[in-house]
Amino acid sequence: MRITPLMKNGGYQVSVAVDVDAKHIKFAPDGGISLQQLMFVTAILDGEGNFVTGKQAVMDLRVKPATLASMQTTGIHAVETFYLAKGTYLVREVVRELVQNQLAASTTPLNLQ
Repeated sequence: MRITPLMKNGGYQVSVAVDVDAKHIKFAPDGGISLQQLMFVTAILDGEGNFVTGKQAVMDLRVKPATLASMQTTGIHAVETFYLAKGTYLVREVVRELVQNQLAASTTPLNLQ
C-alpha cells in the first residue's frame, strides 16, 4: 500500500494505492479465459481507532492468457481517493480474492499536518 497526500482547499486529497502480486493468486480457468474477483476495502480510522470513512471496490477479472501473463509481470493495481482534514489517521486496507477465499491486510499510520 502506498499513500500519497496532496494539500487541497485547506484539507488533503489522499490517494491509497494497492498493488497485488498476481503471481501469488490463483485464477479459475473457464474455456481459455482466467477468472478472479478481488475485493478491496479501505477504512480510514482516527488516531483512537474510530471509523472516519471508507470505501469498498470489487474488481471482476476475466482475462485472456496474454493479459494474465502481463498481470503476473506488472501486478494488479487499484487506487482509492479520500478527502481528509488535518489529523492523525490509520489507513486499513483489506484485499480478498474469491477463488481461494484468501485475505491480505495492512495498516499504515498517516499524519496530516
